[in-house]
Amino acid sequence: MESADFQKQCETSFSGVKKAMALTNVVDPVTGLKTISPELDEMVVDDLEGANGVFKEKLASYQKAGVLALTDMSQYEAYGGPVGHHGRFLNWSYGSGKTAVVVAADTVLRNRGIFKSGEQTTIVTAPNKNVMIWESEIKKFSDRTVFVIDGTRGSRIAQWEELLQLSKTNRLPTYVVVGSSKFRYVEVQNRNVEREVQAQGDTHDAEDAYEVGIDAQYMRILALGGKTKPDQKKEEGVAGGHVAALVIDESGQYVNVDAARHHALLEVVDAVAKGKGITWTLNGDVSGNSATDTISELAFINSFVRENYVDISNRYTTDIANVMVKEGEKSGKKRRHNADQTKRIWRDRKHLDKFVALYGRQIS
Repeated sequence: MESADFQKQCETSFSGVKKAMALTNVVDPVTGLKTISPELDEMVVDDLEGANGVFKEKLASYQKAGVLALTDMSQYEAYGGPVGHHGRFLNWSYGSGKTAVVVAADTVLRNRGIFKSGEQTTIVTAPNKNVMIWESEIKKFSDRTVFVIDGTRGSRIAQWEELLQLSKTNRLPTYVVVGSSKFRYVEVQNRNVEREVQAQGDTHDAEDAYEVGIDAQYMRILALGGKTKPDQKKEEGVAGGHVAALVIDESGQYVNVDAARHHALLEVVDAVAKGKGITWTLNGDVSGNSATDTISELAFINSFVRENYVDISNRYTTDIANVMVKEGEKSGKKRRHNADQTKRIWRDRKHLDKFVALYGRQIS
């Protein structure tokens, strides 16, 4: 495909997402603040209730825009979108309802038959401290099943093996939740890697002596198919294509490109994409530790959200306290007053519709 044709495809494929973003980026003519479109107040999101799931709560107006952005399938390569575009990210403030949006979007796609209930699961990876919160929130918002991977290595293997068996009869739970600490590299067991490497004349024995941890291996098998034991017959393995979506909560955990966690997760993201699944990544704020961390996190997102890097950066790092003041006001004192006022609006849950849902970062 020629560059011009690819660019045209991108423009067409992202038109729905851009419309959703525009609905949360309307300038109030009276206050000059960016707010949401009144169109969202009256909008009804289709397929929140159906044979394959019921979303049990009411979405806030800005959350509807998030659901629209995630469920526009024309943006994803797995569904005919541009090559390399495997997901979407939500950079929303903590407490703004990212979990609700993910569950609502998942429910919509299952009721539309895009995600195959029973045949495909949605894997959520979250910080260990948030795993049980995700389980509780999913049960609050959805009537579907949620399966938590937890415990010792042996217990987790038994849990993953149970999921593999369920996949063979299309009885997978709708959600699988696993702690992000399970993304790691471990030393390869049960073989003399050094001897094999030397026999092959390969000098990269340090790298070849390690593999992704057991949890990531099982995720890859669900996504791509394969066997869990060398002596298994082909028909005893898993066919693959069983991961509809991978949800990455708090992507800032993976900013260190030198960390095993970063590369282990990217292997799973790649497997999900090859298995025709998609990735949604969530974060309430830029990593905040340094400019280097922020750039690393943006690069991580860009690995599967193949948008213009500058556009992602602008959306991801915009300080709402500065952009939501009246256009043209130059007084430093007045700008600080408006910024403080915006912070108060942000913190007041009664006025959450005032913030720009798909733009910017958390105001602390």
